[in-house]
Order: sequence, then C-alpha cells, then structure tokens
Amino acid sequence: MIIHEAGHFLAARAVGIHVEVFSVGWGKKLWGFTRGGTEYRISLIPLGGFVKMKGETAYQKAVEEGLDEIEPQENSFFSAAPWKRIVVAIAGPAMNLLFALLVLAIINLAGFSYSSFENRIVLADDYPEYHTVSDLPTPAARAGLETGDRILRVNGEAAENYSELRQLLATNALEEVNLQVDRNGQTFQRSAELVLDNQTGAGILGISPFIEPIISSPVEGESRGLEPGDRITAINATEVDNSFDVRRVLDSLPIGTDQVYADITVQRDGEAVTLEHPLQYNQEQDALYLGYYYSQESYRHAADGPLDALASGWNEIGNTLAMTFKGLGLMFRGLDPMSALSGPIRIVDMVGQVTAQGLSQGIAEGLRSFFHLLSLLSVALFFGNLLPIPVLDGGQIVVFTAEMIKRKPIKPRTFFRYQTIGAIIVFGLIAFVLFSDLLYIFAG
Repeated sequence: MIIHEAGHFLAARAVGIHVEVFSVGWGKKLWGFTRGGTEYRISLIPLGGFVKMKGETAYQKAVEEGLDEIEPQENSFFSAAPWKRIVVAIAGPAMNLLFALLVLAIINLAGFSYSSFENRIVLADDYPEYHTVSDLPTPAARAGLETGDRILRVNGEAAENYSELRQLLATNALEEVNLQVDRNGQTFQRSAELVLDNQTGAGILGISPFIEPIISSPVEGESRGLEPGDRITAINATEVDNSFDVRRVLDSLPIGTDQVYADITVQRDGEAVTLEHPLQYNQEQDALYLGYYYSQESYRHAADGPLDALASGWNEIGNTLAMTFKGLGLMFRGLDPMSALSGPIRIVDMVGQVTAQGLSQGIAEGLRSFFHLLSLLSVALFFGNLLPIPVLDGGQIVVFTAEMIKRKPIKPRTFFRYQTIGAIIVFGLIAFVLFSDLLYIFAG
C-alpha cells in the first residue's frame, strides 16, 4: 500500500496538485516533519498509508452548503483538469505494477534454486482414500492416463517438474487442456477437461506427484536405520512403488500401545537390504509413519539477462492477472468466495508461512519467498484498485473520464452519492473478508 500511495503522491506533485500529507500507517501521528508544504508522518497503525491532497474532500463541503459546483482552489484536486486527476488515480495501481515487475525481474536475474518432484503422476482413482475427489473417474482417468505416466506439456507449455505442471493446470479450471504424455518412453497426446477446486479456483486433473520412496533425511532427530539414498522396495514383504503404496501398507498395520516395527526392504548401493525398523505414531492423524523425507530433484531458474528477466516477470504478472480475472468469473460457476477471498489476517498468515518455509532453506531463499509473494500481492492491489467501483481508483477514473467526455464537472451531490455507494460496497467486502478470516482462524 505504501508503494501504491507513493504513486499517487508523485503523480500529484508532477501535475501540480498540492499534497498536504503523506503518511506511512494510519491513525494517530507518531512522528513527522514538514518539507515543501507537505507533512510527512509515521502513524500508529502500521497498515499501508495514505496521501491527503488539497481539496480532495471539497465536494463534501459543497454538498453541505447546497452548492452545484465545487469552489475552485489553486493547486487543489478538484480544480485540476480531469486528465490530471485521471493521471493521479492511475499512478497508484501503476506503481504497484512497476514494483511487482522490478521485484520479479531482480529475482529472475539473480536466479534461484528450488526442489520439486518429477513430472510423473499418480492417479487419484488408484488411491481414492488419500484424495478428496468427489467424482470418480477423475478427468485424468477419463483421458486414459495411468499412474506412472509423465506429463511433459500442457497446451504446448513445457512442464519440467511437478511444480510447473501444477501451475499450468491451475490456470485452466473448467477448460479442456491438451496434454503431451510419456509412458515407458512412448509419447502421445491426450485431452482432458479440468474440474474446479471450489476452494482455490484451481483446475483439477485428479493427480498427485509420483514420489519414489527414496530416503532423503529424517523428519526429526537421528536416523533409525535408513540412510539417504535408500530406495524402499517392500514393507513386510509387500512391494511398494510410490509413497502412496508406503502409506497404504503402513495404514494396514495395527496400532497398539507398544512400539510397532516393520520389515523394510531397501535397495542400497545396488544390494537388497532388509531391516526391522521402528515406526512413529502421529497422534493428530492417528496413523503410523516412517519419519523420513523423500528425495526431491533440485532445479535452477535464472534469466539469461535483464531483458529476459523483465520478460519472465511480465509473463508471471500476466498469468497472475489472468488467474485473478478468471477467478471473478468462477465465483458464478461454483468457486466459494469464503475460501477464495483473503483478508488482512490470512494475508499476514500467508506471508509468514511462505517466508518461514523459505527461511528453512536459508536466508536468501527466505528473502526471495517474501519478496516474491509481496510482488504478487502488489499485482492483486493493481487489479483490485482498477475495478470500476466508486471510492476505488477505477471508480474515480470512470467519473473523471465522464467529465472529459461531457466537458462538464460532475455535480457535488451526484459525486457524493456515487462515493457513498462505493463506500457501502467496499466496507461490505471488508466485513466479508474479515468474517472469512475469522472462520479460517477458528477452523484451524
């Protein structure tokens, strides 16, 4: 929000509108100074900020005095030409967009490493007890896909790993996608119509990553016999091919008060090794588990240069805007707004979780995760503020554009009613997302 308000501030100064206050935060003033006729302050509530321009509430005074026109004031907001007010209104969202582009370009130029599972898939139909899929067969099964297949491309775009595959599928809810599939070295094409995840708005194919049970490291503490690189091939003489097979065998074992053991057969340095291994009990899930992470592949992303970095950033912004715009339409086709819309509580929680997850892989990754999410939130602010809702920048642009076309200023009372309608809509949305956030907290 500070970036957004800085856009309004700079644009107002550029077109000759006097800015009376530029505040970081809201509420009671904690500290400040005045320079060039503008008071710069830090306020009590550290949520965004605001810019107060000369005469921006003059329409309220005109309404109170029953005037049909706003009294002109030198260097005031409503005395400025409509095109100047449009520039000021656009500048806030534009600054959000520019900030996001620069941050994403810097991230892409610096490059980053990440871990992901392969682009190999497991069908939810084969393990329905571990998937929350309401309708079977899934789109993947209807398209003729099988567990173990690799999805190489979605609508012609390459999916090098499962993370990229998930992102490509997410943007195509309720649409038919063309899939390039590899099965045992044979490549073929399949089409599938994705269903809607009404909680997130993402497209669902009905798959999970095919995770080979290759040991990476213990979840906590010391290893209890398994070593990094061990490939689990059987548990209690039952062959396992992926992580869901492991889960299914462990869930079949009785849970008692005594320590439970299982005979784990692994491939280690080209030889089969069987060892009796203690299992851990997860009280929250009431389930047994091995207590190890499975290995993931490491990938590196880096732009070839500044222009490529900017192009990659712009492409991500475009995808984010497309998803956001499409999400509005999906609310009329089954998307649950209570789950899809996030308020300040969930946003802070999201930022904290993403940053903490990044910091677990190092300070550099933590900073990258934080600024990446910040850039996407900035894109969301760009989109939201340009919606043609009174009070928001988009609503202001509509009014000022109408003034330009009619060559006549809007009457103060009309503008006041327009703003009042917008305020009701915006405060209603705020109340809705706050209520949604509270449900999110109490639901755990």
